[in-house]
Amino acid sequence: MSYGSKRGRRRRTKQLIILRGLPGTGKSELASELVGNSGIICSSDDYFREGDGEIVDINPRELQKAHMINREKALEAIEDGYDPVIIDNTNMAYWEMYPYVLMGFKRGYFVRFIELPGRNMTPQMDLEDLYRRCNGYIPMQKLRHMQNSYEYVWSIFPILDDDVSLERWSNHPENNYNNWGGAHSKSREEVIRGTRTES
Repeated sequence: MSYGSKRGRRRRTKQLIILRGLPGTGKSELASELVGNSGIICSSDDYFREGDGEIVDINPRELQKAHMINREKALEAIEDGYDPVIIDNTNMAYWEMYPYVLMGFKRGYFVRFIELPGRNMTPQMDLEDLYRRCNGYIPMQKLRHMQNSYEYVWSIFPILDDDVSLERWSNHPENNYNNWGGAHSKSREEVIRGTRTES
């Protein structure tokens, strides 16, 4: 199931596709089908891939850095005009999607959401099956946490207006540097220092 904001759709020809789904639901396979010759896939998992493309281990201490690098890759791809730009992450909560939605919307992309295996996915998920599909590299407790953090999306505007997202990102060093809608105001070193000390 895919859905997005109708506002401005006719004027926005390039797409930012945000895939949503727990690990093991087939997001990466779908991303490969959708990317075409002019698109790009941005996945935080790439940070943990070995030379053969396999994910051997996800170090929780490196997740924040992996997501920051992925957001930088997505912003660069949008500014370079790739179409579509596909965000291949779990994207359960509004605050996780907010940076991508903002940077895409501000730069004239139509933001499209696709959930796997379908809308209101969470009640249908067999976590034991997903745990096996992930070869056990994501703990069951983490899968349950992701499942419980799911927020229903019908357009971009509840995300852009979300209080939790605004509080988290409005004055965040990474946003101040990239300013997902404008000019840089901080150095990348300040961004890294800020993200290390926030948690």
